[in-house]
Amino acid sequence: MKTLDLFIFRILMLTGIVFFSIPLKASETFVKKVPKELYQIQQELIYTARSEGQHETLVALAQKRIDSMNEEILEISEDISLLRTQISILTMALTSVSRRPTPLVAFRSSPALSKTRSINLIGFLTSEVSDKTLLLKTQKLKLRGLEEVMSRELRKVIESSREVKSLHEKVNHLIEQKNRLWKNSHSTSYKRPHQQNGVKASSLTLKDLLEQLKKNRIQKATVIASLTSKLPYDLNSLNNRGIEFPFLLPRHSKPRRAHKGDNIPQASSFMANKLKLKLPVAGKISQIFGEVDKIGLRKKGITITTNPGARVSSTFDGKVLYASDFRDYGLILIIDHGDGFNTLLIGLDRIDVQIDQNLLEGEPVGAMANTSPPSTSSKPKLYFELRQYGKPIDPLKWLSPKRNAT
Repeated sequence: MKTLDLFIFRILMLTGIVFFSIPLKASETFVKKVPKELYQIQQELIYTARSEGQHETLVALAQKRIDSMNEEILEISEDISLLRTQISILTMALTSVSRRPTPLVAFRSSPALSKTRSINLIGFLTSEVSDKTLLLKTQKLKLRGLEEVMSRELRKVIESSREVKSLHEKVNHLIEQKNRLWKNSHSTSYKRPHQQNGVKASSLTLKDLLEQLKKNRIQKATVIASLTSKLPYDLNSLNNRGIEFPFLLPRHSKPRRAHKGDNIPQASSFMANKLKLKLPVAGKISQIFGEVDKIGLRKKGITITTNPGARVSSTFDGKVLYASDFRDYGLILIIDHGDGFNTLLIGLDRIDVQIDQNLLEGEPVGAMANTSPPSTSSKPKLYFELRQYGKPIDPLKWLSPKRNAT
């Protein structure tokens, strides 16, 4: 991962973040005058995205219960079918014995003994029929109850799915509104490097990319022209073992609010929020920090296998340093969180933020690919790194213990 280290190091060096000098304090980095309207949109965006996630969780949990109930209903239905067959056979046997209580000649004994045996057999068959009938009635009641519960769960899925769709559209609208407002409040409108002058990123050298970024003053950070080899990162090589996380991010406290008269949230130290951070996306951690890959290199981040179309959010308050695709690496997002901390995200299908934008904790920054069908092998994967002064550190040691549960 030496090339990746060099890539990130040089981006941050060119932004004026010197890893081994005095760190930027969060209060110096993020407490700036921003339009009140922009901050209000960010707050509404966080709340709406959170609500969207909660409804998605309801849908997922309800669907799991429905799947479980379907299996149970199938088992009960099979039991009911078997009980009916058994009751039918026992009833036929009971009828036969009742009509001809005397044994066949070859098995005849004394009349008294034959009568006793017949009475015992009739009693046994009657008892079996009664027990099976009672069990059948119980299973039918259980089946009816399951069907009623499943019907309620299905209605819940339908209602929550409608709400998810509505909230999804609202989040997208808020993202567009926020970006439009942000562009209008800055002298230079945002343009992705590969869209400039009609040149595709695949045909650019890193030197060209650097020059274009400087020319448009989109950001003060970028890659350096001497970086020529590929990033040693292959999404296709990631496995699916590891730590299970909830389907969606769990509910958390409301975003920090500004003091009266302020247009921005009060700054909070990244360091002070250790063990309180959230994953950028919900899913399953399929590769952990320090894990050795197939070619013997240790992973400097974690890989999260997500659901198709999952939203990706900022782990903490920060500022966007880099937000674009680069050659065949896909989209790369780098966020500065102050105090020397940066997060790196690779594998997004879409980026919804722009370079130099200030972000709030939990604010949507992009989305994963909406692959289909949603099988384990086709689920998108997000690579997530946390760095302090350019040095990769284990993100799991900074996440809330509640969110690290397997």
